[in-house]
Amino acid sequence: FIGTFVDRGQQVKSECGFQLNSEKNICEYKNEEDHEAFYCYKPDTLRCGSLVYLQSFNRDVSFLNPSEKMLFNSDNIAVEIPKHHEYIDVQKCTNSSPSTLELCKIGIDSPIPSGFVLQNSWKPSFCRISNFTTQEQMYSCLSDKMIYFMGDSTVRQWLTYLVQTFKGLKMFDLHRVGLETLMVAIDQERNVKIQWKKHSHPIVASRLYMVKDDAYVHEQIDQLAGGSHYVIVICLGQHFRLFPIQVFIRRIINVHKALNRLFLRSPDTKVIIKTENTRDDSHDAERFSNFYGYIHNMIMRDVFRNLPVAVVDAWDMTIAYNTLDVHPPNHVVKSQIDMFLTYIC
Repeated sequence: FIGTFVDRGQQVKSECGFQLNSEKNICEYKNEEDHEAFYCYKPDTLRCGSLVYLQSFNRDVSFLNPSEKMLFNSDNIAVEIPKHHEYIDVQKCTNSSPSTLELCKIGIDSPIPSGFVLQNSWKPSFCRISNFTTQEQMYSCLSDKMIYFMGDSTVRQWLTYLVQTFKGLKMFDLHRVGLETLMVAIDQERNVKIQWKKHSHPIVASRLYMVKDDAYVHEQIDQLAGGSHYVIVICLGQHFRLFPIQVFIRRIINVHKALNRLFLRSPDTKVIIKTENTRDDSHDAERFSNFYGYIHNMIMRDVFRNLPVAVVDAWDMTIAYNTLDVHPPNHVVKSQIDMFLTYIC
């Protein structure tokens, strides 16, 4: 990471990260209580508190030898194993049909796998998505709610989809720079507020993004009163794939603790966990492979399994749709949104 320190018109860039050589003067951005820490080399002439922007870059480093790297060539990924079957026996399904399942609601366990795609629509195997036949039905679900999206750009995509779909929602101009920042949409007539805020370190982005008012997800949760009109959606993972798994585990545990505190003060707050989207494994698989996403998925399910939260299984959805895109097309996002709306209504 490269940090930009700004003070009285002077700008100085300095290297930042989760671990730095301690022989130099270092700025510590550390919370002893939650053990989250981020560091920058201190500029000679500027204060540590003058850090305003960050951006990231990939070092030309690999931990694989040439033979191992060959395994991650696009020609060697997702190759179908030849099969020679004499016949395939397709049996009639004896399980309950989707129409007889109860509506998806918070508290129902999401199995693995959690559903399938039929006629370009997501069908959960354990519950039923509401039949939103009109846009008005979907929009009425948002009325009188404050919705907080916390995480990466895949849940920011939910916000942009909702704004594009419901004309009453208008983006509020916060006069901020860059996509990796804070976004707010409001509908005064229906009393709707939707906010997206990034999850703080690590954010992998080559463009500058502001960190001055950053907050980790557990800190964002602690800042909310909660209540029946509050909805929180959490999505963590994509930006953590490049870093040691301990960074992700510590963050998820801190989120779990914050949710426990939230439910003690406001047990009727609705909380949704969105799992990671799959992505194209042929691009820099050593850093961004879906293998890391799979491990994250298992960790999140294990940590949150005893909390009254719901899961939008974007992992299984994007596998079933075979999108191979970290930001899938709108028909996939619609399936995710439909399940989200079913949970909160």
